[in-house]
Amino acid sequence: MYFITIIVSVFKDLIHFFWPLNIKRKLFRFIALLLIIVGTIYLLNRDTVSDEKTAPVVPLVSVGTVASVLNSSETSFIGNIRSVSEAQIQAETGGRITSVPVKAGSKVAAGSIIATIENASERASVLQAQGSYEAAQAGSAQSDVGITEAQNAKKQAQDNAVTTYKNAYTSVSGIVYGSLDQFYSNPSSQVPGVRLSSADVSLQNTERVKLAATLPTWQQNTLSLNSDDDLNSALNEAEVVAKQVLVLVDDFIRAFTKASINEQYSEADYIALGTKFNGIRSQLVALLSSIDSARTGLKAAEEAIKRANISASGSVVSSADAQVKIALGSLRAAQANFEKTILRSPISGTVDVLRVKTGDYISAFTPVAQVSSAGGLEISLFVGENDLALFTVGNTVSINGTATGTVVNIAPAIDPLTFKTEIKISVADGTNLTTGGTATVSLISDKQNNDTRILVPITAVKFADTDGSIFIVEDNQLKSLPVVLGPVVGSLVTIVSGIERDTVFVIDGRGKTEGLTVEVKQ
Repeated sequence: MYFITIIVSVFKDLIHFFWPLNIKRKLFRFIALLLIIVGTIYLLNRDTVSDEKTAPVVPLVSVGTVASVLNSSETSFIGNIRSVSEAQIQAETGGRITSVPVKAGSKVAAGSIIATIENASERASVLQAQGSYEAAQAGSAQSDVGITEAQNAKKQAQDNAVTTYKNAYTSVSGIVYGSLDQFYSNPSSQVPGVRLSSADVSLQNTERVKLAATLPTWQQNTLSLNSDDDLNSALNEAEVVAKQVLVLVDDFIRAFTKASINEQYSEADYIALGTKFNGIRSQLVALLSSIDSARTGLKAAEEAIKRANISASGSVVSSADAQVKIALGSLRAAQANFEKTILRSPISGTVDVLRVKTGDYISAFTPVAQVSSAGGLEISLFVGENDLALFTVGNTVSINGTATGTVVNIAPAIDPLTFKTEIKISVADGTNLTTGGTATVSLISDKQNNDTRILVPITAVKFADTDGSIFIVEDNQLKSLPVVLGPVVGSLVTIVSGIERDTVFVIDGRGKTEGLTVEVKQ
């Protein structure tokens, strides 16, 4: 109904247009309407004829040979930008961050404080040790003892050294047999077989073989050692073995943080193992400290005997000197523990990365900051075995298309975990690069240009489920040639068979099909 109403309205408008006007105006409007209709029909017919006469566009294609492609192609890689001289600052102990006096971008001098960990107990220990040291100094100035008392102090130091030596064996052997050996398949053999893939296998196997020889000998020595033996040599031997085990423990701690979750250990297991081995590490550090204290005690006792023998009658000597040294050792140990709560920059430079803020709680070995000096930048990139053949030390490379660099070092081996090799590229001064960023490294080398392999751009290949094909031009039409593909080398792909080095192929076959009529770009 609505549609009929519209038609009636239009019809009335037409009547009003022609009627009741006079004959002259009616004729003028009729002629104008007729001209409009004829002109519209003419234009429509001309556009149709023009469309029919328009010739189809023939696409242009570029062609080339293997040699011409290699002479004009760039192989590009992505690398990480870093400072040539930089320091990674890690916490040696855990706790809450109480102050961070610097920020990212700050200039710092060597020894500047980067962050401070809560250290009230460490400060108290230092104060207590200072009091003991001062008391020992006062006693040394006021007290005199004879040769007999000095000899008794020496005997006590010797007995302490023997006890320390035996206790050290008990602790170290317990750690090796009770904690470390669970990660070896056959710890007593010449190939112990460490079972944690993220550990340093060579280090672990070598050091465990050494322990298999030294621990039994150490055990025998604990049965025969007495105060008349060379106690300094015995303590030195104990220290060497304890440090050897400490190296293995540190490697396991690193391995637990990098290990992948598998059927044998879960993420919770690795966290628990890391906590356990950090405790073992503290135990070994304390053991080394006790060995050092025993050695210091022996030295102090020997010096006290010498002073007594030098005196005129040999009857009086200040035994408090030994206590002074012991107190001084305790003070130095307390100061060392206190210094572990203050994280300092070992070099002068700029704080590139700051990972903590006031109030954060961190654990031991947590990365805190990165400081780089003004010694220049370098780019580190990792390439696969196929791309490695393109690089030689001394090659000049393009960086981001705006700067140049030089290959200064190629790692001598392939990483067994990533199957890639690290390449370092020095960057010229004044290059607009930022530490921690990435850069595109492009290489055109004589080694690449003289390559005997058949390499074509990836854009020239039409990939299929297996291998692929490339286009050649015959009689101005595309023809497909099946090819067998090899490894990808940067932006190029190796052709194992299907074409020769002098075959002229289409460089970019994307969006094109066989039989398409084309024109070769000159």
